[in-house]
Amino acid sequence: MKKQKLLDLIENISNTSYILLKTGLMVSCFLLALSLILLLFGDGLTIEGYSSYLLAKELFSMPVSILLITVIGFVCLEDLAAKNV
Repeated sequence: MKKQKLLDLIENISNTSYILLKTGLMVSCFLLALSLILLLFGDGLTIEGYSSYLLAKELFSMPVSILLITVIGFVCLEDLAAKNV
């Protein structure tokens, strides 16, 4: 029963909410990939590579906050769309 309700909700989302959700996921994936690239091809844990390590660490933690903001915006937009119907 809950599964069908969730599928109906996903099927009926507004276009603006979909674009917001898709963009938030794309930005989060991009930041995670960039963090991985910095960690793989950086100088490692040396004095010269420490700043790139700190940047990769920050890039790794940013997607959580971006996804949280995206979900809050998604819920607000869907609530507004439901009230306008």
